[in-house]
Amino acid sequence: MKMFFNLAELTRTAVGHVAAQAAVCFSPVPPISNVRLLAALLLLCGLAIHAQPSPPLLAPDGVWCWFGNPRAVFKDGLLYFGYVRFSDGRVGLNTYDPQTQISSNLWLSVMTQKDDHDNPALLPLSDGRMLAIYQKHGGEKQFYYRVTSDVNTAAAAKWGPELLFTNTTAGVTYANPYQLAAESGRIYSFMRNLNFNPTFVTSDASATNWSAPQILIKTGTGSTRPYVQYCSDFDRRIDVTYTDGHPDVAAVPTSLYHIYYRDGALYNSEGTWLKYLTNAPLLHDSGERGSVIYQYSQAPTNDPHAHIPYGRAWCWDVLYHTNGAPVAAFTVQRTNVVGNNWFDDRIYYYYARWTGTNWQKRFIAHAGRPLYNTAIYGLFTTNLVPVTVIPNAAPAVTLLSPSGSPLAMTNLANHLQLIASAADDGRPAHLSRMYW
Repeated sequence: MKMFFNLAELTRTAVGHVAAQAAVCFSPVPPISNVRLLAALLLLCGLAIHAQPSPPLLAPDGVWCWFGNPRAVFKDGLLYFGYVRFSDGRVGLNTYDPQTQISSNLWLSVMTQKDDHDNPALLPLSDGRMLAIYQKHGGEKQFYYRVTSDVNTAAAAKWGPELLFTNTTAGVTYANPYQLAAESGRIYSFMRNLNFNPTFVTSDASATNWSAPQILIKTGTGSTRPYVQYCSDFDRRIDVTYTDGHPDVAAVPTSLYHIYYRDGALYNSEGTWLKYLTNAPLLHDSGERGSVIYQYSQAPTNDPHAHIPYGRAWCWDVLYHTNGAPVAAFTVQRTNVVGNNWFDDRIYYYYARWTGTNWQKRFIAHAGRPLYNTAIYGLFTTNLVPVTVIPNAAPAVTLLSPSGSPLAMTNLANHLQLIASAADDGRPAHLSRMYW
């Protein structure tokens, strides 16, 4: 679950915990807000890399994981982005000015751990301040956070000290904070915590008055870990896509589900009430589940839009279309497709959108083989750059990084980066190769 800043190095790096030279490419753009880093930087890299053979250096050392969001935000014309340094395991926060192409460090954590899962999640607050939350990879029963004292978030002196949340009985991994204007600025932050399950805490608009943790989706007895992606309109709604468990465990037939929170309750995609949030968790093993986006199936089929037989789903991203409907990107992995070795597994890219009545999912491309052996490295055997949906583009755009050709597995050694444009019915209408 590694994401390196230096996209050029992705093709030459097999193991995520090796240090990376963090040279994300970036080009001057107008200030925008609420932009998912993965979408913004990958898109800009793809569009700008032809013109910038030597892209600006954002940070000389940094990794991150894509299950803690937002990893970067635009505010007042600056890009704020967090990372974990391999050199000393410290979490860092930088700003990057696209006009001057200057990157400046705001702070480094006191906490240290060389693990990509620890990257900070950033939340610009409604009063102009900013919140950053980070944590170790499940090894501590606490998380860390910092808040600015005023709206001058680009000034290092305005960032407060490293604070601790310790009101939990289980290890913490990931952070996903969102603030809802319709609830007087209440903040919801989601993490893996109690029972190894998706868990949330809340705070009032101060970002310092945190509640006790509460499980959002409960499954298993402490060893089952659903993977989750979140997004919010920052007004009254938070959307969630999640799996049954870890898709790299072949014994767990992972499907992909969707729910959303609004006005104190949880709903499935159709808007059917599931449970008040105060009464959470949803009891997954008892059938309290969201709407199905992708259903795991062993049934033979020649239609990849339906499913990949024995293919296990993993959520990558969820965002909103311009019409407000959620759209999702996810991968499907199948074990031992062409042999019995780890490199004989295959990964597939999917895009899905909520039409108002159902989830319309489309197979986009083969993603290729895994990059490394999970038996050695203990990591999910996916490619390093996940699928990302950019729904505000016209037509919708998905960024891919397969390790083979988009439709025929003929070139597993070379990695490609592709833009897939979706037609009105959600089918991929065009695949364009970008410079890699």
